[in-house]
Amino acid sequence: MEQEQLPPPQSQSVPPLPPPRERDAVIWGSLLILAGALFFIGNFFAVDEGPIFLLIVGLAFLFAYFLGRNRIGFLIAGGIITGLGVGVLLEDLLFYNDGVVLICLGLGFMFIWVIARNHVWAAITGAILAAIGISEYTNQWTDLWRWWPVALILVGIWVLVRRLQVVRGGS
Repeated sequence: MEQEQLPPPQSQSVPPLPPPRERDAVIWGSLLILAGALFFIGNFFAVDEGPIFLLIVGLAFLFAYFLGRNRIGFLIAGGIITGLGVGVLLEDLLFYNDGVVLICLGLGFMFIWVIARNHVWAAITGAILAAIGISEYTNQWTDLWRWWPVALILVGIWVLVRRLQVVRGGS
């Protein structure tokens, strides 16, 4: 009796990326749609073209990163420029406060860390910018300055915990 040959099991891996020419078409087509939509919205709201341009450029870098380029420079530029663009746009449209720009810029830096966890500098920079932005937005500088030593305490605890992990790990 002959054994029936089964097809090989399908891999659960990520499907292969399309060829570079097709990826580029997806990137450029998406950017044109995004640019058209943002400029169209700008026709109905009193928005400067500056924030829209920042958003388009920032999102272009993020598209390039997520659509297969995976170069960290695209993610860094995309996170920073998109955060700045969102902040300036929100400041123009809704908040009229400089703190919003710093908060969104900080969130842009934190986005870099969320996607690429090995870039802790982005989380630290983002947290500092967001804290300054929140303080600026709420006009609570005195409260912020009272609490800054807590940051030193937290960093010290983090350094000690990391050191204990290394010692226990035998490295």
